[in-house]
Amino acid sequence: MESFDVIVVGAGPGGATAARTTALAGLSTVLIEKEKIPREKRCGGGLSGATLDELDFPIPDRVIERRCYGMWGIQNNIRSEVRVDHCVATMVTRSVFDAFLVEKAMEAGARVRDSETCLEVHVERERVVVRTEKMHYCAMLVIGGDGVYSVTAKAVRPKWSKREMRFCLVADIPLPKECIDQKMKELVELRYGYIAQGYAWAFPKKNHISYGIGGSAKQARTLKRSFSSYLALHGVTGKARFKGWHIPITEFRHDVVADRLMLCGDAAGFVDSFNGEGIHYAIVSGKMAGHTAVHAFKKRDFSKRMLLGYQEEFCRRNKRDMVWSARLTNLCSRFPRLVFGPLLADRPTILRYFKVMSGEDHFRDWALWIIIRLPWLIVKRFLQRIKASFVSLRDDTRRQAEREEKEEQEM
Repeated sequence: MESFDVIVVGAGPGGATAARTTALAGLSTVLIEKEKIPREKRCGGGLSGATLDELDFPIPDRVIERRCYGMWGIQNNIRSEVRVDHCVATMVTRSVFDAFLVEKAMEAGARVRDSETCLEVHVERERVVVRTEKMHYCAMLVIGGDGVYSVTAKAVRPKWSKREMRFCLVADIPLPKECIDQKMKELVELRYGYIAQGYAWAFPKKNHISYGIGGSAKQARTLKRSFSSYLALHGVTGKARFKGWHIPITEFRHDVVADRLMLCGDAAGFVDSFNGEGIHYAIVSGKMAGHTAVHAFKKRDFSKRMLLGYQEEFCRRNKRDMVWSARLTNLCSRFPRLVFGPLLADRPTILRYFKVMSGEDHFRDWALWIIIRLPWLIVKRFLQRIKASFVSLRDDTRRQAEREEKEEQEM
């Protein structure tokens, strides 16, 4: 049995960040990952500016696939293109990005044990014992960053309810760089209307486009058909390799800490409901959990009461945004045509959302701003459609008159 101060289970962004934080503080830390690093991770791979700002080190060019400067927002016949002069999304391949974060944790002094599946986390009076396929580890504290099916979470909270689950599919389609440049034009595509509580996307990378779709887990059985339809719009008609995974969206009904245990990232359900991004909250929560672990060692107190400070701090900073994200998601899912059309057609709405992604604005403030503007946007959209119908009718009448006049002249 190996002994450490802190054991971190799961080498995703949350776990790697937590391990780096505790190691930098001088705590002996081991990071346990079930797969060989670098490991495949099912994800679109888009990083917001707010996510990058949470890191206290730059992302090297070797990790970055592409930078995007705007988006196409599409819903039925509405196609809105908004381009800005600054990067709104940095594209990465998750296997490379996650491995880089693990490297940073190792540089800080954390030890890594990959290809070891965590089988059990057992809390004892004076320590925590983690059992893997290969051996046992013990520590004073465990941080669980082991994803939606977290083994660590079994000792902390009940299973996810169906209402808290989303489901996604992704397919990476290789293309020449020149073709991607011409097709995507340094923009991401978000297309709504395929699935409730979600959307379909196209994220350009260096040598491939990452297509995906995600939303309500209730539609998981029919999602493959919807995804095939979306891919066909982009000329992908052959057999594509689909990769699926679940995403948890917390409703904040359960604690994410227990005696000697803390959860971060997907294991805690810290995912944005509106866009499905989990990397940002994984890094934020991993850093907070790491700092709380350091504080617990200073106090020599690893009780749930002590660790609740982590949960309370995360909620203080992020809960309102996440709750409003869920509310807006549910509103858009209930009335997709009524809501998405006017929002996508309104450039100021998208520009302000870019500020949310960069961390300049809070999601809650953006959502409230939308709710105030939405009635006017709906009326505006309705008037635009009436005007378009009138113009179309006028043009048809004029063309009919011209045809009749031409026929009279020929007679």
